[in-house]
Amino acid sequence: MERKFFLMGILNLTPNSFSDGNLYFNKDFALKHFEKLERSGANIIDIGAESTAPGQELITATEEWTRLKLIFESNAISSFKTLGGLISIDTRKAEIAHKALTLGAEIINDVSALSDPEMLEVLKEFPESKIVIMHNYGIPPKKTFKETNFNIIAELEAFFKTKINILEKSNINKNRIILDPGLGFDKNTQENLIIINNLISLKQAFNLPILIGLSRKRFVKDINNLLNNIDIDKTSAVLNAISILNGADIIRTHCLEDFK
Repeated sequence: MERKFFLMGILNLTPNSFSDGNLYFNKDFALKHFEKLERSGANIIDIGAESTAPGQELITATEEWTRLKLIFESNAISSFKTLGGLISIDTRKAEIAHKALTLGAEIINDVSALSDPEMLEVLKEFPESKIVIMHNYGIPPKKTFKETNFNIIAELEAFFKTKINILEKSNINKNRIILDPGLGFDKNTQENLIIINNLISLKQAFNLPILIGLSRKRFVKDINNLLNNIDIDKTSAVLNAISILNGADIIRTHCLEDFK
């Protein structure tokens, strides 16, 4: 565990996220959680307002920003940045990304991997920003339970190569890209474990930072049940530690205390 990694704390301003929906839907609760993430050692705080869990209805940009501005129009952002922290906006929409970057965000965490064609223009307008590209089979996930794809790493590499080419053709420098293999998004437990155990292959293929977001995902719960463990955050922390050892650079997590 000597290698450098970054902790990305999660702040969901949603009533329906799979783990913490409605806990921080109130401005006061949201700000308190933001401060807790900061105190707990977050290097990055990822702020989102639309749940992409299976079965959830996607929301309009107007509704999304109504939720997000509770934080982005507060003093919390500038205070965290003064201490060296980075702000990530978890959105699929270029309009939302633009507003968030204007108000201090530096990272766009796009789980849809450029589904909004205008996202490229936002990246051009903010040349210092980073973009997280996440592998997915569609947003929201279909929650399918298919046979295991043992060639999942080759599929990820092909997917990322296509997205990187799109960005580079738009003169978006490759060093602005972060890769997310999309653990839990329409992938079964075995596929998720194959990815975790082969992260080094993605590092060698692209030489880009890798973000891992497995915290409290369904497959982690399945592993947790097999272990008869009562604390899913502990199981998440163990899988995150393995991910770090295998090449992950950013750990997106609900619980930072287990990393102290």
